Amino acid sequence: MGKSNSDLKGGIDFISTSKISGWVFSKKIKFSEVRMISNQELISRVEINGAREDIVRKFGVECTPGFSISLLNISKDIDLDNLSFIAMSFDGKHIIEISFLKEPEKNIKILEELLKSDLKGIDGHFDGITPNGILHGWA
Repeated sequence: MGKSNSDLKGGIDFISTSKISGWVFSKKIKFSEVRMISNQELISRVEINGAREDIVRKFGVECTPGFSISLLNISKDIDLDNLSFIAMSFDGKHIIEISFLKEPEKNIKILEELLKSDLKGIDGHFDGITPNGILHGWA
């Protein structure tokens, strides 16, 4: 399995206490999954099938290029110095490394802190303030 020299665009653009997410797009190759690997060990594997209207608009092509890796079951002991994320085609013939789209070193440090934190895996959303002045959301 060699590396692909495709026209792939994308990477990881979001990190929170519950997930790492991003997008992968290529006009030539149908990438089907993203793998999180540390020291030759598979940590997580997710399908590339999430709706991303921003990417559809950007490239003018109907697709579902999004992915999301849950942090809930990821060990705090993984070796982040040897961490990589790869996008792979369904047949395994095309493999390409992806990374954080902005500030990769800073985001790896944030990921390290999150994995060691008691906050890892929690999820929630603040929807706004109701007309009665009550904070509304979920956790």
